[in-house]
Amino acid sequence: MKRIEDKIYCGQLQMLRPVLKEWIALIRKSSKEWGRNDCSWWYSERVNLGVFAGAIWRKGGTCFEEYIDENIKNKDRYRGRCDLYFKYNNMEFIVEAKQCWPNAGSKTEKLEEIINKAIELDSFKKEHAIPENVMKLEMVYVIPRMPKYDLNKIDLCIRNVIDIINDLPAKAIAYTFPAEKRKLRDEYGDGYIYPGVILLIK
Repeated sequence: MKRIEDKIYCGQLQMLRPVLKEWIALIRKSSKEWGRNDCSWWYSERVNLGVFAGAIWRKGGTCFEEYIDENIKNKDRYRGRCDLYFKYNNMEFIVEAKQCWPNAGSKTEKLEEIINKAIELDSFKKEHAIPENVMKLEMVYVIPRMPKYDLNKIDLCIRNVIDIINDLPAKAIAYTFPAEKRKLRDEYGDGYIYPGVILLIK
């Protein structure tokens, strides 16, 4: 079977390639330093977005996380929250981020339907009152999980997920499944295996 490699597809966001490359580098660095029973990606959306923000700073950009902003719903304006604002290469971006944990085991039926449903999140429907020169990005952190009986089929399960993700319409896609964490299991929680993380930018 073909080796699973890190991937960065930038499509419409070529200017963010250095940031996405650094994002993967930071995940791999922390993966090695945190020991074999821990990783950054199986925590919350805030943690994963924080790693992305770190990549922005390290590549010379600036960013501001989790701040009060003006939102619009049904033409009504109200005070809401924005996940991330950043400036990179003289371009400005506002990010709405979410995270999902689709069950991607070898016995999972309708895996493509499960993943598509997971990334279509209602929260993306809200609008931010932003200037025309600021680009809005919708980020979904996809954390595939596999039951422990798939311990010896992890690469196959990952490949199934990647094949589906690669066919999704997206402005950019990046993912990493570090070899040393490929069989990382939540032994004290749900018992599932969390082998890596996919970032989908819509």
